[in-house]
Amino acid sequence: IAGATSLGVLVVLVEYGHAAPLGTALTLGLIAGTSSPTFLLLLEGARAARTATGRRMLLYANLSCIYAILLHGLLSVWVFPQTDLAQWLAPAPRIGFTLLLAGVLGIIFHFFLSQGAANKRMALLLIGMMVFCGGIAAVTHIPPLFLNLLIGAWLINQARHGYRLYHFLVVYERPLFLTLLLVAGLLWVPIPGLWRVLIALLVLRTLIVAATRKLDSGLWPTNQERAQGQDQVPPLSLLPLGGVALAMAISHDQLNGQESVLALAVPAVLVFALVAVLFRKKRVVPVSPSSGDGSR
Repeated sequence: IAGATSLGVLVVLVEYGHAAPLGTALTLGLIAGTSSPTFLLLLEGARAARTATGRRMLLYANLSCIYAILLHGLLSVWVFPQTDLAQWLAPAPRIGFTLLLAGVLGIIFHFFLSQGAANKRMALLLIGMMVFCGGIAAVTHIPPLFLNLLIGAWLINQARHGYRLYHFLVVYERPLFLTLLLVAGLLWVPIPGLWRVLIALLVLRTLIVAATRKLDSGLWPTNQERAQGQDQVPPLSLLPLGGVALAMAISHDQLNGQESVLALAVPAVLVFALVAVLFRKKRVVPVSPSSGDGSR
């Protein structure tokens, strides 16, 4: 999805005469390749976690966000322009420096989290950790999402506080997402030709998501699952973009002094969410003989 969409977006940008650096086009492609697990759960509710197809789609949505963050972090080293403070490191040493920095910060925050702080203090500590890492990432011209992902991947797998971190993420994800929406709205500035690119992105991504049934049968229910009523999650539930898409767009534009990626990401998040809601498949829930008239 990301490769085909980035190619299409790049062609559209070149066709309409916009200056489209390769890094910008690839970032748009990575953003377009993500699917929001939060929107999937909101659209499908318990079906997304109860059925085999829903679990596979939820896994795909989570992996798409992780891969996009990792690839965007690596691309920021090789493709994107560098600031004066980052020019003293060549691309390969910058990757090593990023891994070393993530390891040092992970050890520091592991020490603080191991002190057994209460839930409220832990929430403040984690939010402060993300802000602190974001500041360091901005100075070294590393995407904050990339650095925080490396630190979080190490911390979440620690036996002592892995579950507490996971619980924090579940509880605070939606309030932080609302804050992200507010920041994205404040930073959003329309660009010339925005709607042409948005329409092209909408058509390309919708067609590619629909075509994945032929490309990857593992995302779709088998005949046996259909017979058991486990085909209740439609493919368009993968259309909505989410917080990762907005955060990547903000990170890219702020680090590179641009406005084009966020200008497209904000309306794309809204449009894809509306499309998924409006064209969601209607479902008929089978009624068992013992359930009466099903009025419950």
